[in-house]
Amino acid sequence: MKTKEIEIMPINQELLALITPQGIELKHNKVQLGEYQHKLQYVSGYPSAVNVGWLLNLKDIPNTTVSLVIAPIENVQEYVEGISKGLTTDKNIYNTTNNEALKTQAEFKIRSAEKIIKDITVDNIPYVNVSFVSNTIGENDNNFSENCRTVRNKIAGMGLKARVPAFTQEKALRQSSPYDTYYQDITKISNKTMSLEALFLGLPFSGSGLVDVEGYYLGTDEDGRMIAVSPFFKGNDRTNSNIVIEGSSGSGKSFLAKKIMLNEWLNRYKNFCN
Repeated sequence: MKTKEIEIMPINQELLALITPQGIELKHNKVQLGEYQHKLQYVSGYPSAVNVGWLLNLKDIPNTTVSLVIAPIENVQEYVEGISKGLTTDKNIYNTTNNEALKTQAEFKIRSAEKIIKDITVDNIPYVNVSFVSNTIGENDNNFSENCRTVRNKIAGMGLKARVPAFTQEKALRQSSPYDTYYQDITKISNKTMSLEALFLGLPFSGSGLVDVEGYYLGTDEDGRMIAVSPFFKGNDRTNSNIVIEGSSGSGKSFLAKKIMLNEWLNRYKNFCN
């Protein structure tokens, strides 16, 4: 009887690694997902005032994904009543306290509460609940620490406060993934109520780094984001705004100069040209 030779195919390690489920290890401050380390952080503190495009720094952070959850306020009337009660308390503090620090805080809260009530009840501006979760990835300890430091500096530079969800790592990991939903355990600790207007003004496509609130539309930058300037604005390390118009013959230099002068005149500024 003839013996048949059996050929054994070698194991395709790359295919095996692709179809094999990754191991997940949940630690108190990070998640080990396969060969990569993940650090989940949620935004817990926001600045009192923001500029146009204030979320621009959260865009295109290397080795980091940012999840944004937007949910409407379920009971608007109850929310307004809560703001009204807080407004009454702050007015009592402002009128009775002799502590200047408490008085200043109460004055700021009164202005904010009155604006929120006016926005909702008079101007019909919708308010929403917002939740941010970031997921930073690293291949090794050094790369992971460097990536986490970059994210921390970015968030702190925006005036935001980030924290690690120590006891809800799994749900934070799921919420940061594009294929999962949001979880109330995460949205409760990272919730921020803001107007839809403030949220849209903060999105990365709302403006570039050169946007003045009282400026006029001048054009777009190389990424297609709006540029609105006020040449008479001065603030921070910015002294004045000098505009140089360059271009070949017939490209519209004179038209742009006339447009700038017209916008300045409409803004009640006078132009002095040499």
